[in-house]
Amino acid sequence: MNLLLDARVLDHTHTGIAVFTRELLPYLKDHFSRIGVLHKSEEAVSYYKDLGYEWVRCNYNLKDNMLGSILETREILKSGSWDVFFSPLFFPRVLSRSAKTKVIVMIHDLIYLDEADNPLRYFKLWLATLVGGKTADRILTVSEFSKSVIEEKFPSFKGKISVVSCPLPLRKLAGFDNSVLTRLNLAEQRYFLFVSALRKYKGYEQTIQAFGELDEPNLKLVIVGKPDLWQDRNLPQEILRLSKSERVIFTGYISDMELNSLYRNALALVFPSQKEGFGIPVLEAQYHGCPVICTEIPPLKEVAGEGCLFLKDSFPMNIQKAMVKIASDNEYKMGLIEKGRRNMGRFYPETICENIVEHLFVK
Repeated sequence: MNLLLDARVLDHTHTGIAVFTRELLPYLKDHFSRIGVLHKSEEAVSYYKDLGYEWVRCNYNLKDNMLGSILETREILKSGSWDVFFSPLFFPRVLSRSAKTKVIVMIHDLIYLDEADNPLRYFKLWLATLVGGKTADRILTVSEFSKSVIEEKFPSFKGKISVVSCPLPLRKLAGFDNSVLTRLNLAEQRYFLFVSALRKYKGYEQTIQAFGELDEPNLKLVIVGKPDLWQDRNLPQEILRLSKSERVIFTGYISDMELNSLYRNALALVFPSQKEGFGIPVLEAQYHGCPVICTEIPPLKEVAGEGCLFLKDSFPMNIQKAMVKIASDNEYKMGLIEKGRRNMGRFYPETICENIVEHLFVK
């Protein structure tokens, strides 16, 4: 059986879906006789060139002309040489295709609809999701919670959605660069870590406020995410003041190996997100033996298992209490680390790939 993987997301290498796609690539090899990888950028070839996959070159990436991309994808699939077309994106740029080709679409979550900043953008994203889901023979998503949300928003998708987890991003998690500790003036086990895009629902404001109420002058808070959002004039003055102190460090972009070192040496990952489709930072932290503090929302409960100190909500007072618990109770902290390591064993790429492939073959 021949597989064409829509890897245009690899042209934008720092997105979560790009990481998902890169991790999946090596494990597809044993399941298909021929694998094509569709994308535009020549640089992306490096992710699979040693696997013997074919580069199916296209002229449009995800930021290029939408109509041109749709027409181009149609021509590629009209050849009928691909049995399965798998898109890890919710809209596979497919409106029509050869009847021979089965289309599988992955809708990780619908947070992008919640984040649409105007009605027109919402409608465009909603319509693209509707078309992608209607076109697909099967839809994959990353959690039971995401499945329930998608079915509620798009009732016509019921009966064609299957749940597969995200794999541990093992290549991303390999290697360390401990120089980041010196550069940021950090001591081992003397800082909390927040890893996320700096969006309000991720809880970065509450984390900063909770840390400010922590009576531990020798501890620091390290925030890994898009830089300079803390300068937003809409933030409360107290949070602005705290975020400009020497105790709260915004790293901006750092390498994967630097982030791995931050995980390995942190007191805990603080992840008080109010909505998620999955929650990869939780698994990354567990992999590196870093305790996790996160909100008790359904997708994070699915992912974290028992290896997490759960918060009933993202109120700063509750985050602050969790920080104190981790910093003061070493036995409890070590128990969380052990539970986290056992939990993340469910997410090794080989297992996840077999699950995905099983759904690719379902009629």
